Amino acid sequence: MALPTATDGDLASFCEVLTEFIKLEARAQRNQHMNQILRPLEERVLDERCLAELRSDGQFEPDMRTFRFDCDGKFGNTARFREGDRLRLHHGDYQQGFDVMLTSESDSGVDIRPETRKADLSIALKDSPAGWLLDESFFDAEKLLLNGLEVAVASQDGRDLVLALFAGCAQQEIDFGFDDFSDGEAYAEAAGLNESQGCALESAVNAKHCHLIQGPPGTGKTYVLAQTVATLVERGERVLLTAFTHRAIHHALRVCDRVIRDPERIAKIGVYVYDPNLAPIRQFETWAKSPMKHKHGGLLVGTTPYSAASQRMGGAQFDTVVIDESSQMTIPLAILAMLKGRKFIFFGDHRQLPPVLQSIPKREAASWSVFGSLARQAEVTTLKTTYRLNAQLAEWPSESFYSDELRSDPSVANRVLPAPNRPPNHAALSTRASLTLCEIDHEGCRTASKEEADLITEIIIDAIESGLAPAEIGVVTPFRRQARLVKRRLRRHPRLPSGAAADIVADTVERFQGQERELVILSLTTSDTDFLERIADFYFQEERWNVAVTRARSKVVIVGSPAIRKFAPLDSELIDQVALIRSLLNRAERVRDWL
Repeated sequence: MALPTATDGDLASFCEVLTEFIKLEARAQRNQHMNQILRPLEERVLDERCLAELRSDGQFEPDMRTFRFDCDGKFGNTARFREGDRLRLHHGDYQQGFDVMLTSESDSGVDIRPETRKADLSIALKDSPAGWLLDESFFDAEKLLLNGLEVAVASQDGRDLVLALFAGCAQQEIDFGFDDFSDGEAYAEAAGLNESQGCALESAVNAKHCHLIQGPPGTGKTYVLAQTVATLVERGERVLLTAFTHRAIHHALRVCDRVIRDPERIAKIGVYVYDPNLAPIRQFETWAKSPMKHKHGGLLVGTTPYSAASQRMGGAQFDTVVIDESSQMTIPLAILAMLKGRKFIFFGDHRQLPPVLQSIPKREAASWSVFGSLARQAEVTTLKTTYRLNAQLAEWPSESFYSDELRSDPSVANRVLPAPNRPPNHAALSTRASLTLCEIDHEGCRTASKEEADLITEIIIDAIESGLAPAEIGVVTPFRRQARLVKRRLRRHPRLPSGAAADIVADTVERFQGQERELVILSLTTSDTDFLERIADFYFQEERWNVAVTRARSKVVIVGSPAIRKFAPLDSELIDQVALIRSLLNRAERVRDWL
């Protein structure tokens, strides 16, 4: 289903397509969730979508419950869950379970906060302290999204300022011009911003209606966001900050707090999410219960789009709505928050991961994101200096995704992998090349490869013994099963220092976006070409590879079968994508003496 553009018709046709998208996506998500829950327990655990054999430790704070499990036991519990995720705790009957929020997790346990039926859960835990399961929960947002669209259609601002912006309707005059902000250069200089960051701040603050700021990896997007928000608040504006996840909202609020330096003007509104790093930012359940309601002058409120459209935010209105990570947020979801303001600033990068959609092909997902949709017609300022990638690592993403304009700051351009104890022995690490490729022969592997897991473990051990901190190492793979295999190898290896395995992140690309490490090892995993053909649309998604190789500061080591480099797709629409990935593998220095 294609999203209408400026040449496709009027506002009514756009709303019809948007309505159809909301319904199709909701139906697809419901079906996907039910199919997942009905799978055998062992399959759900293996796919890292369930934690099994949980037992209550019997000691907990009010409203908090702690559960323990054995990660090396029968099920090998290593779920994909993160703090802030809403889950379903049950004793084998999903429908009779309890809605909970995951507040913290480790290799041996989880802390959860019950969202409903707290008294019933306490009784159930006393009767059966062991044998509990944690499954993914599901929030059906169809009615809320459709209602948001109806509200937008019914209001003048909704039609003229929000919907017309996305529809690109010819009869609507969307003003992409700028107001006068003569102090912009002074603000940027005082904040220590580089040239492109300064342009982004000035353009965002000056924009009359909306502005987009594209933040390639390591370019300081969140810092520019914080400086922009601080400037608006200083000018007396009421700013609403939102993003797709609580984690992203909290991160942005923390950075804003360091710039604004006035906790009385910052708050988070909505469902309480435990986050010890969020202090001193206050959380309130509703706008009505918060002191922000009576605050005069500039202020900053963070909330999810769902809370923005609910009674939690009541009749609160804002001058500017700032949406972070907007390349991962769909248009219907963004509309819920945008109805709260009259000016919109979007931070994101449509060359990184798009929204996860069930009803839209992956190659079209970016066009349904807020950033991807607006980037076709709105003013965009791109940040051009990366403070993460060294010069070698910046070359491929710069040429492939950022019009050859992304450059490493001189302070990081020549950075090499730290080795304070001794030079690394492994050829993949000892070479001065920042991008290396270790091709290893294996056949028939789909979502896991023991050969790659063993090689990755040896590379990690050599890096640690040379002096690299375990927390500065990350393993990225397309598949959860391979990440789980690597974690298991690390936990059981006798040469790995105690506790080191817990500090090393091994995860999928989706879960790694937003993180960075000195050393990143990319496990290609697959060597079954028939399987690769079936998942090629997912596997060779360009944005996925861009994210994977831009997590590193100093070194990227790619480990995989030659089958990936030699793969020729039958689908002609994938030829360019596969060629782009092949260009990355061919650019890497191939090392052979690692056996």
